[in-house]
Amino acid sequence: MSWYLTAAEGIPSTKLLIGVSIDPSHDEGAISPDDIDDMTQNVIMPLQAQVDLGGVMTWQFAYDNGGAWGMGIATALGI
Repeated sequence: MSWYLTAAEGIPSTKLLIGVSIDPSHDEGAISPDDIDDMTQNVIMPLQAQVDLGGVMTWQFAYDNGGAWGMGIATALGI
């Protein structure tokens, strides 16, 4: 997280976002779409405590069955 905070210095919150892969069967370091609690508690919340986080995106929406991952992220961001 320290590299993110260093990169975030001086950048408006509307331009700060996190890109996440949610396809654990193909991507090293991917976050399971079923493990939204881990993402919100260990990534989003700690970052929000230190910077204004503009958003979170994934490029594998096909793995977000029923939109649960997206809704969990929106809830964590207060959207």
